[in-house]
Amino acid sequence: MKQIIKSNMLKIYSINKILFTALFLGLFFMSSWFFWNYLQEDEVIEIVIGAGSSTGDSYQFAQAIADVTNLHYPDIKISVMETNGSDENMLLLQERKIDLATVQSDIEAISSARIVSNLYPDMFQLLARDDSQIEQFHDLKGKRIALPIKGSGQWESFWFTANHYGLSQSDINVIELDAEEAIQAFINGEVDALFKVRAPRNKDVLSALNGCQSHLIPIQQAAALKLRRPSLIVGEIPKGTYSGSPLTPKEDLPTVSVNRLLVAHKLANEEAVYLITKVLFERRLELLKTTPLAGFISQPDWGVGTFIPIHHGAISFFERKKPNYFVANADFFALILSILLLVSSAVMGFRTRLSGKQKNLADSYTKNLLNIMNQVEAENNIDLSFIKERKSELYQMLSVVINDLDNDKLNSEGFQFFSFTWNTVMNLIQEKENKL
Repeated sequence: MKQIIKSNMLKIYSINKILFTALFLGLFFMSSWFFWNYLQEDEVIEIVIGAGSSTGDSYQFAQAIADVTNLHYPDIKISVMETNGSDENMLLLQERKIDLATVQSDIEAISSARIVSNLYPDMFQLLARDDSQIEQFHDLKGKRIALPIKGSGQWESFWFTANHYGLSQSDINVIELDAEEAIQAFINGEVDALFKVRAPRNKDVLSALNGCQSHLIPIQQAAALKLRRPSLIVGEIPKGTYSGSPLTPKEDLPTVSVNRLLVAHKLANEEAVYLITKVLFERRLELLKTTPLAGFISQPDWGVGTFIPIHHGAISFFERKKPNYFVANADFFALILSILLLVSSAVMGFRTRLSGKQKNLADSYTKNLLNIMNQVEAENNIDLSFIKERKSELYQMLSVVINDLDNDKLNSEGFQFFSFTWNTVMNLIQEKENKL
């Protein structure tokens, strides 16, 4: 009997030992899991964005992304690196020396690049001195032109265009200069022409135009160029972009446009890319306070202009509210029913009325901006209080316009015209403020 009891006690002891060991191991692994997650939450993810020259639009845009992201997501620490442009950015991305980069969509992408967002349109802008006798692109033959360093995105864009016009490197006297040197050489008459791939109202282009008697040259045949390089867009520099009096340019100027992209290495931290994408699309107003180009941010459409795949972090953001099958295809089912009821004339009439409303709304906002500009010009006793009130009006108006743009009450063309006017009025106010 004692042997049986002893045997049972040993069994119970063994079972208790196993249960205690299992419980201990369970608690250990659970504690380890919570501790690991705690450390993960406290871990700061460091991200580097390659963004071109520190004086350029893309660097300013990247810095705005870094500032807003660092403000709202302290676990993401973003720094911006100055580079020589798109081609170097791709090389640095391939070598994993940077995590994200701003690049022209018409340059050759590395296989490990992944797109995050379209940022804004860059325009091919060719400037010529009035005394150079350059009126068309093919007039560059035998002339001196300032270009960025060989191998840069702008260099490649220029020679792609020049080759289309039948010009080779032996036909043109190319002088490689950095941005500041190129502008000064143009103003001093050391070169006849200057080529930039930059956003409209770029400050470098504005400085060059204001520094000497010069003009912008139209770049025709954009549709033909697009056949050879689908990433290009038929573009136009609106009349008066750089000056309303005297008009610069004097008329809407045909040119070539290309999207400025934000790309990431395919192995870049997915959570960081998700949050950066979230900042781009949900914190646009904050970005606009630093750069008006933020108004052009748009979701990438794979296969339209670029065949770079979209980063998984960006996809996670774009598909965060993806509905079920029936909801996702509700428009399709509704379309089948609607086809029986709608006629083409009704559709065209609706589109015409919508376009008219959008134009009237854009005109209304522009009129309000002009009223503010007239108030500033007419005011004789300007003080800091007056400046603060006018700036507040501008930012309030900008917030309303962004909401209208997001709600499709205002189209992109109307917003582009508004942003140019808004920027002009803000510059005027800042000039008045600097004189106080």
